[in-house]
Amino acid sequence: MYNICGALPDEALQAIVRQVKARDSAPAAGCRAQHGIDQLAAAYGARLRGLRQEAADSNRAPQALAWFPEHLSRVASLFDAFTGEAGATGGSALEPAVRLAWNALAYESFVVAGTGWLEEWVHQSLRCLLRVVEADPMGVLRADLGSLDDEAVAHLRSCCMGAGAQRPESAAATCDDELCRQVCSSEAETLRFLSGLARGCRLLADLSILDAARGAVLDAAAGVVRDAVAAHQMQWGACALASLAQNLGCAARVLDVLLANPPGQTLAAHVETQLYEQFSALRVGELFSIIVDYPDSRPAIDDLRDCVAKLGNMRHVAVSLRNAVQQRLLHPGATTSDILTQYISVIRCLRLLDPSSTMLEIVAQPIRGYLRSRDDTVSCIVQDMVSSESELFEDLESGPAALLDSTPEGIDYDEDCDSRDWQPLPVEAKSVYRTAQRRDADVLSLLVSIYDTRDVFVHEFEAHLAQRLLACAGFDTAREIRQVEMMKLRFGAPALERCEVMLKDMADSKRVNQGIAESGRASSCHQATVVSRQFWPASAAAQEQAVVLPPQMAAMRERFAAEFEALKPARKLEWRDAQALVTLRVQLEDRAIEVEVRPAQAATLFAFQDRPALTLAEVAQALECAEDFALPRLRFWQTRGVLRETRPGVFETVESEAGGSGATGPRDAPGGPPRGADSDEEPDDLGAAAGAPSGAGAEALRVHFNFIVAMLTNLGPLPLDRIHGMLGMFLPGDTTTAEELRDFLAQMVREDRLDVAGGLYKLK
Repeated sequence: MYNICGALPDEALQAIVRQVKARDSAPAAGCRAQHGIDQLAAAYGARLRGLRQEAADSNRAPQALAWFPEHLSRVASLFDAFTGEAGATGGSALEPAVRLAWNALAYESFVVAGTGWLEEWVHQSLRCLLRVVEADPMGVLRADLGSLDDEAVAHLRSCCMGAGAQRPESAAATCDDELCRQVCSSEAETLRFLSGLARGCRLLADLSILDAARGAVLDAAAGVVRDAVAAHQMQWGACALASLAQNLGCAARVLDVLLANPPGQTLAAHVETQLYEQFSALRVGELFSIIVDYPDSRPAIDDLRDCVAKLGNMRHVAVSLRNAVQQRLLHPGATTSDILTQYISVIRCLRLLDPSSTMLEIVAQPIRGYLRSRDDTVSCIVQDMVSSESELFEDLESGPAALLDSTPEGIDYDEDCDSRDWQPLPVEAKSVYRTAQRRDADVLSLLVSIYDTRDVFVHEFEAHLAQRLLACAGFDTAREIRQVEMMKLRFGAPALERCEVMLKDMADSKRVNQGIAESGRASSCHQATVVSRQFWPASAAAQEQAVVLPPQMAAMRERFAAEFEALKPARKLEWRDAQALVTLRVQLEDRAIEVEVRPAQAATLFAFQDRPALTLAEVAQALECAEDFALPRLRFWQTRGVLRETRPGVFETVESEAGGSGATGPRDAPGGPPRGADSDEEPDDLGAAAGAPSGAGAEALRVHFNFIVAMLTNLGPLPLDRIHGMLGMFLPGDTTTAEELRDFLAQMVREDRLDVAGGLYKLK
């Protein structure tokens, strides 16, 4: 430094020189100190690696809960030595650099090395702590947890209050392992575990390892939550979410206190988030099965509702369920009755999940469209409506309800917005929500709204009512009158006018029959239901091929018709044999048979009254009908054991069962057509037939019956060979022969589950 113009004295100049030299030497000293710390960190890094290798060699398959705190103690000794030497090297000015160097060593030792010891220890500790909390939450306060201040102890007490709700036994059996059972085996073991846990947490906090390995801790906590949630898979009998949240939250908060986690980085918050996400994922995956088991699965619905409220994942739940419904329910193998049953359960469950019915609108769209495409949907709905054991009957019985109109779906004005309990529509509603009108509709109204008009249900009910009225014994129509009155409240009186006429015809028929019977000029054994043809469905007025009736039956009809025309001069009777029934008592040598048959079948048997054996042509000539019409009637009596076919086309009466043991059955008759292939007999005329499948084969076919019903539902009437071929396609490995299938279908016809005409099988 130069003294310009001698302006500074020598003393001042020397002082400035000393300051400049000191300033220039400080960075160099700092660099030397930092270099010394780096060298020291490298040396201690090697010592940490050796310590880790030594622990790995001595603990091949360890339980980290037992030895990991000891490993942390040895690491703590290295930490104290490192900080001491580093402080001596760089002083307090380089304390941040020392802390940074140690964090790098901890990250390399506990995270990059990939041993998983820290994650395993946290996982085991939290899992055992969860078992302790479930068994005795306040026992945590009795353990030696180290030097905790009063605030931490008070926080622990608040964490443990209210915890300890027991899990279901099935869940405990699947979750607990040997380690957890050992920890909870006695109070001494529990206190020892808690003391070791507190010591390990204190070491982790002192060593600042959590700052470098927070991700591993969070992963371990998520694993505990995953195990706890998985233990409740398919367990729907009781609510599980509340107890899980309480106990897992308590265990996580205890760890937060022991680890001294700051408020913004608590383990409890992460555990709560993971619990709701994983529990929601579990129940969403099971939701279709939960709905199948409803109402027994009501607790699972309540838990999922809490998850939806917490996570706001309403649309995800709805879309997942819609996909499951389309895959598992809406296919040809499911019957319409099963689809309707599940749709009703979907309605009830989703209204519990989402009272606004937004989820229901999302899920119901494909179900409603698929049901609309099936021909027997209306029939199934009407049958459920009038069945006293059905859920729909309760809706019908409850009285009038607001039926949905046929306006296009969209967001309308919410009619209940003035209500004190009004809530705005969810954002997921968008354009699929019809607001209060559909939200408040009952299940029956939702089913009726599948179609654009209610007339289809009224017409189907008319056909059902006609069938019921024609089958009424003694003209007892009390049940049918009640059904019509309930339908009038639901669909309106004008729509049920034809039903009123049908009921009036039944009442008039009862009075007419009583009057004719009391006159004594007609047989009291003959009764007739007189219907107004233009008001009854076409099926009630259906007529089959006319046959010549036996003289006794014809005389009874003529006397009844004469008496009726005397009472009702302006009306004339036209008999419908397709709906008539005749009660016959057939007296044979060794037995008597009483059976209800159609007039044509009765006339067929009367033909054998004078001659014990007749050919098919002779029977057809006696009845004045075609042979194709007479043959099924002969087959009917053959299956009853009254007739037998001695040779092709020749039938005779079987007076004695012993004498008829050698008769050929309808399927075994040479040249005879397969039994049931050309039959157009009414199902209530048919009895058990010989040659029907039995045993394991019959049971297997009954299992396949759902597939047969689905075929006939979607494809309409089918012949035997087509049904047999499609069963082979849908059920690979099925060994059912065409002959066995024919016998089984004939049995289904006898059970009134199928109908057959012209060789084509169809649903009733």
